[in-house]
Amino acid sequence: NLRKLFVLDLSHNQLTSLPSKILQNLNKLNSIRLNNNQLTFLLSELFSNLVELTEIHLKSNQLTSLTAHHFSNNKWLQQVWLNDNKITKLDSKMFDNMQSLQVVDLRGNRCVDKAYGDGIWFNEKAFLRDKNEFNDDVTRKCFN
Repeated sequence: NLRKLFVLDLSHNQLTSLPSKILQNLNKLNSIRLNNNQLTFLLSELFSNLVELTEIHLKSNQLTSLTAHHFSNNKWLQQVWLNDNKITKLDSKMFDNMQSLQVVDLRGNRCVDKAYGDGIWFNEKAFLRDKNEFNDDVTRKCFN
């Protein structure tokens, strides 16, 4: 029964898209790994029913942007790995409801220039007050 699945790894499958209902009944999912695919776009409601999600791995895809709606119901997210995509902008409110957020990795994206810092943000505190603790240049280039 997939309803009890905690980790789903679809990495290295050359996926170009994900159907809107593919994750529909996976309410207990804690971690989803979609690394090293060819994803260019994600439906904004794709992760909405995954209320227990703590990790999302989207490394090495072809994503160009994400909105606040992509993770709006995932308030328990601790790790968001978006490195090595083609992201040019992220919604400035994208991480506002995530009280447990610990890591956001934006390295290797178009909005992160190596001259302006490494594009990775770690939280050393249990709770966050300000999600925009990237250096100022990364914040200005990536978040609108």
